[in-house]
Amino acid sequence: MRIHTPLDCDLCTQGSHRCLALVHIQLDIKSAEHGLHDAVLWAIPLGQSQFDLAVEQTAVRQIGDKFTELSHSRLLSYDPLFTAELRRSFPETAFGALTQMRC
Repeated sequence: MRIHTPLDCDLCTQGSHRCLALVHIQLDIKSAEHGLHDAVLWAIPLGQSQFDLAVEQTAVRQIGDKFTELSHSRLLSYDPLFTAELRRSFPETAFGALTQMRC
């Protein structure tokens, strides 16, 4: 699931992989609801305060209530989800996969 959340960590919000985004996201969740933080298994910073999260299926709704969920938003080619994949060849990117599915 893809979310938007302002964090205090500049490295995370800029999309840097030098920061442990998972720890920041889990701490943010833990401060609001104890036990729910374990449902977030992975967090990938995309930049512009956006993150791609791997979340246990049973907790998707609760996590979606905690953050601004962008999973169902319309994607554009300059979206942070796609720019995070700039070092990959076009067929390996999510944008490439979506383009092939539409054809």
